[in-house]
Amino acid sequence: MRRWFQPAARACNLPVSQAHQVRVLTYNILADKYKRFHPYCPPEYLDWSYRYPRILQELQSYSPDILCLQEVEQTVYDSHLQPWMQQQGYCSLYQPRRTPPSYPGPDEGVSLHYRPAVFSALAHQALRFADSALVAQLVGNSSCSRVEQEYAAAISSTGSQPSSSDSPTSRHPGVCRHHKGEHRFFRRLMSREEGCVMALLQHNTSQQLMLACSTHLFSNPLFPDVKVAQAAVLCHSIAQFLQQQGFGVGDVGVMIGGDFNSQAEKYVTDKWDQVLAGGCLHSGVYELLHQGQLHPLHQDHPARRTCSSSSSSVLHPAQQQRQQQQKQGRHLLHGRQQQHRSLQ
Repeated sequence: MRRWFQPAARACNLPVSQAHQVRVLTYNILADKYKRFHPYCPPEYLDWSYRYPRILQELQSYSPDILCLQEVEQTVYDSHLQPWMQQQGYCSLYQPRRTPPSYPGPDEGVSLHYRPAVFSALAHQALRFADSALVAQLVGNSSCSRVEQEYAAAISSTGSQPSSSDSPTSRHPGVCRHHKGEHRFFRRLMSREEGCVMALLQHNTSQQLMLACSTHLFSNPLFPDVKVAQAAVLCHSIAQFLQQQGFGVGDVGVMIGGDFNSQAEKYVTDKWDQVLAGGCLHSGVYELLHQGQLHPLHQDHPARRTCSSSSSSVLHPAQQQRQQQQKQGRHLLHGRQQQHRSLQ
């Protein structure tokens, strides 16, 4: 586990109430069926009988109040992990991810565990991203969807397929060509099984509310736009869940623990991204979660990509330079606005 940052109060030497401290841990424990993807590690250390007791030992040593796990196999959760967590004083929630035939073995998923001695659960929800109302809305509003609806309406009204010259594809060639990648994008997004599990918790001592969530985004580096879309669906689903419980987004603290399969910063060019000398690229997922929005010119934005195996997030250096100039311009404008307000 890495110490990414210190709590602000501790960093500023302010007193922190021990009763109000919360320890959170997130951990991808590597499903046993995926060990073949890690040949660099000696096989004896990848063996589940070797790893599992050490995973439990490590979890016990950290003794978190909230625990988010990824790649938890369904059989492991049902037979071993959930009973063990109950013995350790945790309540558990689980969201499985269905496994395609190319990955033999049991389904795996994400789990969320919390101590009822520290938190009381007010509500919880498990979600597959592709089943989100936001995805259905986006698909319904897509240009290709409208063309396909027109085509279906033409068939139902005439009882036969229109001629090739009268088909919506022929009458809207630009739209269909332009949104061919859009169609592939939604098809890829809707075929994925990733999701999340979340719970609205109330701290027993302070009575403060917290939304805790465990998630795992798509891993394939060819499809950063799908990861961005999943992250957007995640944020939308959390906001919708809180609204259903009668809270606004800003009323409740949110903690998301997960494997996002995204780098916060990249300084070296690789086969996926080209980085300017002395520059830095932020992944779309990081940018979205950190800034609350993602500019359409970002290399990972769905508007900039198509979901095909030939996709590449490599940007021409001139495009990267324009992006950096735009960011600098926004920061400069923000600084001028702040300065103007201070002078008023």
